[in-house]
Amino acid sequence: KEPQSPKEAQKPKSNPHTVTLPNGLSCVLNANHASPSFAFMIGFIGGSKEEAPGKTGTFNLLSRMFLKGTEQKDAQAIARQIDTLAGGISPVSGRNVFGLQGKFLSKDFKEVMGLLRELLLESELRSDELKKVKTEVLSDIRQRDDDPGSYAFLQMNATLFEGHPYSKDVLGTEAEVKGATLQDLKNLYRSHVVPDHAVIAISGDIDFKEAEELVREAFGGWKGPARGLRKVEHHVSSSRSKQAERDILQTHLIYSFTGPGLIEEGRYPAEVMNAVLSGMGGRIFKRLRDENPFAYAATFFNQMAYEVAALGIYVGTDKAHVQEIDALVRREIESIRKDGFTEKEVKDAKQYLIGNHYTRMQTNGAITYSMCLDTIYGLGPGQFKAWPRKIEAVTLERVNESARKNLLPDKMVKVTVGPR
Repeated sequence: KEPQSPKEAQKPKSNPHTVTLPNGLSCVLNANHASPSFAFMIGFIGGSKEEAPGKTGTFNLLSRMFLKGTEQKDAQAIARQIDTLAGGISPVSGRNVFGLQGKFLSKDFKEVMGLLRELLLESELRSDELKKVKTEVLSDIRQRDDDPGSYAFLQMNATLFEGHPYSKDVLGTEAEVKGATLQDLKNLYRSHVVPDHAVIAISGDIDFKEAEELVREAFGGWKGPARGLRKVEHHVSSSRSKQAERDILQTHLIYSFTGPGLIEEGRYPAEVMNAVLSGMGGRIFKRLRDENPFAYAATFFNQMAYEVAALGIYVGTDKAHVQEIDALVRREIESIRKDGFTEKEVKDAKQYLIGNHYTRMQTNGAITYSMCLDTIYGLGPGQFKAWPRKIEAVTLERVNESARKNLLPDKMVKVTVGPR
């Protein structure tokens, strides 16, 4: 191979730029010199998909425990160091990925990489800290379950994804969290906090060469077992209904369907369809709220995960209007499937999505979150730059096809949470 000429050697690297270490850790770097700061996210394959039956919520506990002690520091010392650096680190826990994310000043990059290495490679899981973390999580679970809307979506996932890992909530249940042991977390730490297929994404006022060298210095000697992201298919064979009664005044209705996941090409027309139908300016709000005064809340939703999505209609209404709402929703679904959308609706939806995307991607935190997950999912770290072009390329025909393909009445899962 011919050696690089000085001119070639000086060519700027692609932005974002990816380096994969021999141990399998991918380092994704994005230069953004808008402010003297940087953000990072490190993600590992894990989350609720990888949890054993009866152990839901353990990855969420583990991600919080990263900040509670190392071989050399206790939780207070870690918090003090982060505060001294005028930055922040928070846990990340989802269905497929868990880890840490943070934001600091660029001048402290070297110290932050050292701290991150210590948190991940020298973590010391302690029973007294686990007890405190459990108390925090149990409070979050109670707040989740006390909110009727959140509870309705919890029941929707349990029913729509019955038999699939996505039927479980990331936080777990009270019983599962209370039953989680320190040994459970230590087992997950050894098996899943490993460099293979992990991604550290960094965006901000950084120098590629210096950042790469410091990442290699911090994580190059890290070893662990191989990991891989599993794809678990899911199909709903027939329509189903689930009802739950609570001590509440209003009724919450969800009409849900499975849709294309993040890695499917069908996601893009589904995202445009969602933009047409959702929000206060969307068609669902107009049909079920403005034109018919039966609902106090109405919207469309599209909750995408790695290989599958949950999409559908959510309505909040009085118990006396449930039958009228049910008839309206079913008629609207049929109308969407039969008549489709207009060119103007699709054009406006695409303009909204692209504009909102550019606004959201102004922060390094949003960029690192996207680069980290998209790299793990196999979409590539530049997905956040390619996504607007893919949305712009969506046609009216593809959006109408998405409605006919995904909004299938014979495979609809309806959830009702209402007063006793």
